[in-house]
Amino acid sequence: MKNVKAGAVLAVVAFVLLLGYMFATPYITVNQMKAAVKNHDADALSVHVDFPALRQNLKDQLNANILDNISSENADEENQFAAFGAALGGMMAERMIDTIVTPAGMTRMMENQQFGVEGTGDTSADRIEKEPFADAVMSYESFNKFVVTLPESESGKEVKYIFSRRGMGWKLSDIMLPL
Repeated sequence: MKNVKAGAVLAVVAFVLLLGYMFATPYITVNQMKAAVKNHDADALSVHVDFPALRQNLKDQLNANILDNISSENADEENQFAAFGAALGGMMAERMIDTIVTPAGMTRMMENQQFGVEGTGDTSADRIEKEPFADAVMSYESFNKFVVTLPESESGKEVKYIFSRRGMGWKLSDIMLPL
C-alpha cells in the first residue's frame, strides 16, 4: 500500500515537472538564441530556426504587402508601370530573403540590433550594442505558438518573432514585420 502511494506521489511530481518544463521551453529557447547571438555562433542559433518556414512566411508577407499596394492604386497607365516596378522589386526582395535568411544572416541580423547614439555619426565607436530581445514581451498565443514582441524604437511599431512548437522544443518560424 505504501509503495502505491509513493508511486502515485512520484507520478504526480513527475507530471508537474513535465508541465513546468513544457511551459518553460520557449523561454529557454529564446535564452539559448540570445547566447548564440552573443557568442556569434550561427550553428547554435540555426538549431532554433525553421529556415524553410521562415523564408516562406517572409515572402508571403512581402508579396501580400506588394499586392495591397498595387490594388490600392488606380489602373491608369502610370500606375501600371508602378505596379510592374513593385512586382520586380518583389522578385528581387524574394531573392534577398533567400540570401539573408540563413544561419549566418540571421546571426548578423540579430547582432545588428545596435543603435547609433543620437546626434552622432553611426561609426562603430558611437554604437551602443543592445542585447537581442532586451525589451521583448514574451507570451503564449496558443499551446503551439509563442510570440516575442519587440517594440521598434524609431517608428513605434512592433516586430513579432513567432515560435512554433516542434515536439518538445520550439523553432522560430515567422517574423511579423511592420510593413
